[in-house]
Amino acid sequence: MIPTNGMVVRWVVCILMLLPLLAIGKDKRQQEAVALLAKARELSDIRCEGCPAFRMKARVRVWDLKGKPIDGIYTLVWASPRQWRDEISLPNFTQARVGGGNKLRQRRSPRFLPVQMFRLMETLDFTRRLRPGLEGQAWKIKKHTTSKCIELRFTLEPRRELCFDSRDGRLLREQVRGPSALTYEYGDYSLWGKRLIPRLLRSLEDDAAFAEARVEELTVPEQLSPESFAAPPGSEEWPSCAEPEPASMLHQPPPRYPEQARWAGITGVVSVYGVIGVDGKAQRMTVVRSAGTELDRAALSAIENWRYRPSMCAGTPIPVETLIEIRFALSR
Repeated sequence: MIPTNGMVVRWVVCILMLLPLLAIGKDKRQQEAVALLAKARELSDIRCEGCPAFRMKARVRVWDLKGKPIDGIYTLVWASPRQWRDEISLPNFTQARVGGGNKLRQRRSPRFLPVQMFRLMETLDFTRRLRPGLEGQAWKIKKHTTSKCIELRFTLEPRRELCFDSRDGRLLREQVRGPSALTYEYGDYSLWGKRLIPRLLRSLEDDAAFAEARVEELTVPEQLSPESFAAPPGSEEWPSCAEPEPASMLHQPPPRYPEQARWAGITGVVSVYGVIGVDGKAQRMTVVRSAGTELDRAALSAIENWRYRPSMCAGTPIPVETLIEIRFALSR
């Protein structure tokens, strides 16, 4: 049936009447999502302003791109958001960082971050992923028997789904739907003062284990000397702050699929370590997971044309390290 002008008018009127109700529902979802994120962070963040100092030691494990496990140690000495030191030590990778004031002093070998180490650092710093105000647009809220999940959508960033325990609000897992299917899981919670902290943190990529940390020691130090926070010899200095706003995508032209690779059926994910500069451009790009020379070159060429809103500290742009991933897949 072809609608008459009168029917079209009635449809338009109905839609206009529904818009305020839809807006109300959208606002409620957003408010509930912000509340869930804030509650989870308040419950588990032991690195907050005014929180007591602590020392942490964790056994860490990452799996290389062939699936081989590699074991190491992570330590963190934390006095305040402006005074802390952490270290990661694994075969073929070491890193020491000291935070103080508006500076981060970092020594690392190699200079770039392999993809597994980037995932490990994201997994360890899980409360930063719970900051209210950085949650994107709440699209869905799903209630299950033991959990409540929120799906967050961004304009040019991968979707995220975070699930919280229905009883107390602790974060259980996060799923990121990007070029790779990423899952971050948090378990074995225990009380630390008045807060619940996870002692098992791990990330999976396409359902395969990628990085894991098991907290073995968490103690209150008797005294922290100034030497505890001395800059590592030979360290590089970066501008920083306790609550930086992450960089976000502004312009993302799609990569060109090389014809020869397409006809040959070559597919894969290219992972690129880089630094998003204050001008919003990616710098220091290093391929840390290759899909072959042609696809690597196409990925680097595309990223050169991408533009970001840089990471910000109190309104001032700062450089920030990132991992950029592009999947080349043949359409069916």
